[in-house]
Amino acid sequence: VRLMDHYLTKCQCKTENLQLLAATTFLIAAKFVEHCAPLVEEFLFICRGICSQKHILVMERRILSMLGFDINIPEPYSFIRRYAKCARSDLLMLTLARYICEMTLQEYEFLQKRSSKLAAACLFLAMKMACSGDWTQTLVHHTGYEEEYLLPIMEKLSSLISKQNGKLKAVYTKYSRRQI
Repeated sequence: VRLMDHYLTKCQCKTENLQLLAATTFLIAAKFVEHCAPLVEEFLFICRGICSQKHILVMERRILSMLGFDINIPEPYSFIRRYAKCARSDLLMLTLARYICEMTLQEYEFLQKRSSKLAAACLFLAMKMACSGDWTQTLVHHTGYEEEYLLPIMEKLSSLISKQNGKLKAVYTKYSRRQI
């Protein structure tokens, strides 16, 4: 998602090419993250004949060139995990912070935020919601953010989760299920 968003901040994409863009950014991300990346043919199956292998490979070159081959985009998820360890948070607190963080994927405004700062704000808001402690000097040390720098983002996050867009329920549904 972040790779696609970063590409779209640099250039426009016609609506009819969005599925091609999405499939190609997913392919690039899989190549970057997975030990055994999926084949282009698997993405062709997902696209259901809308594009060819050549289309995906051309789009892949276009994306990588536009981004200057800089696809190592730090994700808030990894920062949240690290910060939660520093805060000695339990799994419930970590899950709440992740939920808040995933809600931001649907909002363009949060794309511009530093992943580390967004992660810190998500964790701090989760801590406040659960009444489970303050932003300690240990967290300031490990995150690099004082409480007052996180408060404006936390206000926006709080507003985001309280308004819950009626049409976009995937994140809510994902986190509302009880894990066995």
